[in-house]
Amino acid sequence: MRNEIIQSHLTFKSKCKDLEQRLHAPQLQAQSLSDTEKNHQLKIASRQFLDVGSRSLDRVRPVQSTTEYRLHTLSTDRR
Repeated sequence: MRNEIIQSHLTFKSKCKDLEQRLHAPQLQAQSLSDTEKNHQLKIASRQFLDVGSRSLDRVRPVQSTTEYRLHTLSTDRR
């Protein structure tokens, strides 16, 4: 009787271990897909952000060089 209980327990543990191993692979795959989706969403968001940023920069006047600024101030001071 005791040997049967031990054998039954070992069989149960073996089945549990097998089930854990079979479930582990899909969990890893799901995690990988989740990470891939997050990376994809981040790429989309960063591209949109950069696109919006580049459009707003088109409306900004370029900064004058120091020489251009001095020439401009000299010409306006003479007036």
